[in-house]
Amino acid sequence: HLGSAHGLDQAEINRLAASCTLAGGDIRNVVLLAAVLAKSEDRPIRFDDIRAGLAIEYRKLAKALPPDLAG
Repeated sequence: HLGSAHGLDQAEINRLAASCTLAGGDIRNVVLLAAVLAKSEDRPIRFDDIRAGLAIEYRKLAKALPPDLAG
């Protein structure tokens, strides 16, 4: 879902993969929100954009954001 137009490094992608327990549709929602945030500032998607999307998506699902992504 992330594509190639992002500024995340492999360590950040691995961190996300190891920490998140979301279904495909939820991941898509996270990436779409991150893309909107990045586009509003005319830049590539950053880790903070993904983290913001995750916080919203986990909240919608009434789940806690994984602790290692919370801050």
